[in-house]
Parts: sequence; C-alpha cells; structure tokens
Amino acid sequence: MAQNQSSQLPPPEHGKIRLIIYRLTNSSDSLFLEIPTPIPGSLCVHPRKYLRYLGWCILGAEGYVVMDSPLSEDGIGDEGPLEDQGVYHYRTTDEDPEGNPLQRAIDPEVIKMRSTKTSGYSAHSGTSTTRQEFRAELVERDGGCVMTGDTQCDGIHIIPYARQDMWFELIVNSRSPYDEDVSDLNSVNDIRNGMLVDSAIHRRLDLCQFAFLKTPNPVLDIGDVPNTNNPTRYLRAGTQCPAVERFTLQLLVDIPNPERTQLERTRMIGQDAAFKSGTNLPKPSALLLHYRYGAAAVKLWGRHEHLLSSAGHRENIPRPPATVTPYPSDPSTSINNRSTAIRKRERRADNAGSSKKQRGETRENGERTAGYEEPDQDDSSTRRVIVEAVDGSTGWDEDDWMLFFLANTKAAHERRRVHEEEFSSRIKTWAGGVSVGLGS
Repeated sequence: MAQNQSSQLPPPEHGKIRLIIYRLTNSSDSLFLEIPTPIPGSLCVHPRKYLRYLGWCILGAEGYVVMDSPLSEDGIGDEGPLEDQGVYHYRTTDEDPEGNPLQRAIDPEVIKMRSTKTSGYSAHSGTSTTRQEFRAELVERDGGCVMTGDTQCDGIHIIPYARQDMWFELIVNSRSPYDEDVSDLNSVNDIRNGMLVDSAIHRRLDLCQFAFLKTPNPVLDIGDVPNTNNPTRYLRAGTQCPAVERFTLQLLVDIPNPERTQLERTRMIGQDAAFKSGTNLPKPSALLLHYRYGAAAVKLWGRHEHLLSSAGHRENIPRPPATVTPYPSDPSTSINNRSTAIRKRERRADNAGSSKKQRGETRENGERTAGYEEPDQDDSSTRRVIVEAVDGSTGWDEDDWMLFFLANTKAAHERRRVHEEEFSSRIKTWAGGVSVGLGS
C-alpha cells in the first residue's frame, strides 16, 4: 500500500479533516468522512483516538489510523492533535483473507428492501401491546428523560422501529458483542434498544445532530470522553449516573456559542445519562449504541456512497427467501418510524427530474446538501441548519451502509458459514428420510 490512495481526491477544505474508511480494491474510489476540524477534540480528550473509534464503530473491525503519505504505514498513535485539512486512513487489523471485502458482502437488494404497511402485522415486533410494554419497561428503568429528568418524554428506539426484527437481528448477529451478552437480543422492542428522552433531544437524535457515546469500549476508556460541568442539572430523585460506565450525550455538529452553551445547559450536552436506582433492568446495548453512532457519522460526514451500488464487483450473491415482515396496521407509539421518510426518498429517486424546490446548498461538483429550517424550542427565532447529505442520497442511507459493513466482519462470515452448513445438513437428513419412505 505504498501508493498514495487518495491522490486523485481534492484536498479537504479549510476547517475540515478527512478520514478514509474504506477503499475499493485496485481503485482510488473510497468511502470517507469529511469532519469539521474542531469536532474530534470537542468529543474526545484524544482526537486521534476518536478517529480510531469512528473507524471501529463504522466497520465493526478494530484497526489503527495512519497519515496520508506514500511512506506512512505506521499508525499515528492516540496522542497529539489533528492537522486542519489533514487526510487520515483507517486501516483494519482484521483483513478479509480473500483480499476482497465485497466477496461475501450482504446483498444490497436485501438491504434496500422495505416492508409495506398492510392490514396484518407481526405479533412479535409490531403490536400495540408490545410497543406499550416497551415504553412501560423504559419508564420502569429510566423514570423520565435520561438527560433532563422530564417525565413528558418519548420512548425512542436506538435501531429504528421501522427496520423491524429481520434487520435488527442482522445487525446484532453481524457485530462482535465483545463481553456483552446479546444471545437473547432479537427484538426491536427489547428494552436494550431504547431510552426515554425529551422531544427536543429525540428530534436532534433523529437528525443525527446528537448521539450517545458508550464508554468504556474496545477503543475509548471512560476518561477519554470529557464531561461538561453543568451545576444546574437536575437529577430526579431515585436516579443516578452509572458508576462504572457512561452513556454520554454528544453534539456532533459544529455549533458556535452562545447556542452551544445553551444546548449544554438545557439539553445536558456532554453529560451522562441517568437511570433509576435499584432496578435489575438492562441498560441500553453498547453494541447498538456504537452501531447508531457510526450511522450518525456516515449520515453527517460520509462521502462517496455510490461505490457499493457499482455493478460488477460481486457475483453469485446468495439471496434469502423474499420474506417481508409487514408494518403494524395502527400507528407506532414509539419513535424512529422512518417509513414516511423512506417512501419520500424512494419517490424522489423515481422522479429525479422533479422540479420540487429543496432547501440546501450546492457543492462545487453540483451536488446539493440537505437543508431544513428548525425552530429552537428555547428560542422564538427560527434558524437555518444545513446537514451535509451523503453523496447519492437517493440510494443507500446510513443504516444501509452500517448493515453492509457489519455483515462483512470475520465473525459475521463465520456465523453465516455455520448457518449454511446446518441448513445443508438438515436438507440432506430430510432428503434421506424421504428417500427411505419412498423405498419402503
């Protein structure tokens, strides 16, 4: 890898750094993140270590970070600052033995498949009773909003409810759990896939402006994440922040003061989630939180999404039966039901020539960002916010990216191999029984 792999890319603009996450074999085409330079240092005591965390939670594989240089093969380490307009590469230490990370990739058509709302529903994942039980358990564990303590709050799903159990199980089975027991984590309505938060935090989580960072994890220690001092924070009676682990609410967009200070004061940015004392209910899943953090990073900063949809890189892709879990017939009482947004995005893809006006900005290459206007609940004014869209956003979204990467770890490949062997064995046993029956 002595060749400079990003020489054909223009350098990052002032105020940005680039982290190259994945490069197509024998090509300069790459998935990379364009991150505002101040962000890593605001979220982690060691900015270089934060880049390593991003690579790990997006790819699901441990690795190290190197500088963009023809001679640079050694990691840059965790100490020291990041250079403005610097280009960094995340190198995994878990290389695909066949040299082609797309060889056994999950089928993009399966990832892109959407369930449709029908008159029926899955009793396991979608009934009103199940969702009510989900919220009731969250109330029992959290008491109120885990950040503000407000009892007027929303029960959120870390992995969106609209994904349903089929996608949920794929995520869980594709990622190494490390020391977390996820053997029975198989429902999107499991309490480990949820938290109680107030509506303002909920909205910004949906926009990927906020994310919860769980420490310790295989990359970051508890002390690596700064804790913003907020003497005005109110902890509800009977709640406390866990002593040996942290669930820190972080602001992923670069917002200047005084608005940033206001968010820190009113939404407890940089503070840790608090839960009810004396309950044995499990806390939010670290595996799911890391997945969601990686998805938020791709959503905000990701570039060159198109490479996974390029034809000719994968042959003989195995496809599962076309089984679809329908949406429930009644509206979901939980958050993150993205079906409406998904349908709108698909309609935009089908009507690419539409003249519908969209807010946003135009990049130098002619692509547009996604823009919106959001009223601030703590302020009567309305402010304009620009969210950088992933290139080719009418295709895969951030969840699709994460599903692809998580399905291509060594652990995921091994699990699929074992399942295929077990299935083949059952078929042979069945066929043998049929043969014996016919011959008798």
